[in-house]
Amino acid sequence: MPLFPKSSYEAEIQENAPVNTPVLQLSAIDKDSAKYAQVHYVIIGGTGKNVFHINQTTGLILSRISFDYEDRREFSLDVMASNPDSSLFGTTEVRVRILGVNEYFPRFVQPVFQFVVSESAGLGYQVGSVEATDEDSGPDGLIYYLFLGSSIDRGFAVNVNTGAITVSRRLDRESQSRVVLSVLAKNFGSIRGNDIDEAQIIITIQDGNDPPVFGKDLYTVDLSEGTPVGTHVVSVEASDIDIRPLNSRFSYEILQGNDHNAFRIDVVTGRIETGALLDRETASSYSLIVGAVDIGEPPQTGTATVQITLRGRYLGIFFSR
Repeated sequence: MPLFPKSSYEAEIQENAPVNTPVLQLSAIDKDSAKYAQVHYVIIGGTGKNVFHINQTTGLILSRISFDYEDRREFSLDVMASNPDSSLFGTTEVRVRILGVNEYFPRFVQPVFQFVVSESAGLGYQVGSVEATDEDSGPDGLIYYLFLGSSIDRGFAVNVNTGAITVSRRLDRESQSRVVLSVLAKNFGSIRGNDIDEAQIIITIQDGNDPPVFGKDLYTVDLSEGTPVGTHVVSVEASDIDIRPLNSRFSYEILQGNDHNAFRIDVVTGRIETGALLDRETASSYSLIVGAVDIGEPPQTGTATVQITLRGRYLGIFFSR
């Protein structure tokens, strides 16, 4: 009686392999006399019965068709080995796996992606995502995204697996209001030629709300005690480079250090005046924190320090840097 050495076998064939590609060599053993040691092979069942055939004499299994990995990935075969003119036989099972081949390459769903982001967006903020498709299944269908050339250092990053575009450094609309990036979609491994696709990303950076900036961080003043109320002490000045009117409009305030309301500031001009009679014995100096507060959402504040030193009566008013 013919017997197979194993009760089951594993085999593989690549998709798109031509018809009659050899898959597996089977060999059953029959220890009978020469007359009965002749073995005939036949596929009697399994999901692959109609797509594989076996050489009746040699036991070589071959393909009948060219396979598609995306359509089906495994077949089973029930193979019988028997003696001619005998009811004796042996059987085995063969499982054939279809191996995928990288038939298709990534293609972006559109040639240009456009996004908008505020210059105040923080690090890691997701601006949007790019997307490519690949008709391959399994590892050959995995897509990786990469920035090209100078696009790597333009303030944005791309997630290699998902295509998500995020902010990678502080944005400044005043230095660049529009960024054009080149992004690549590829499969795993080295670039071989036309196995990639490229798209453009256009990101418009909208005006955020930057704080006003004073012309100087520190203003110093010598002032005589007893100076009349309403005397001009110093004028501070700030500017705001924001484009949107709400973000660039601001008013001046004294935020800290104005003990007993000794000073007052014009909210529009930044002119600081004495608000009370000053007494050197009560306070010999003042350190005012002056703010320029805009009306953006949320409001932003720029600050400067006004250092005022009181001198004895009749020394007059002296201004310094």
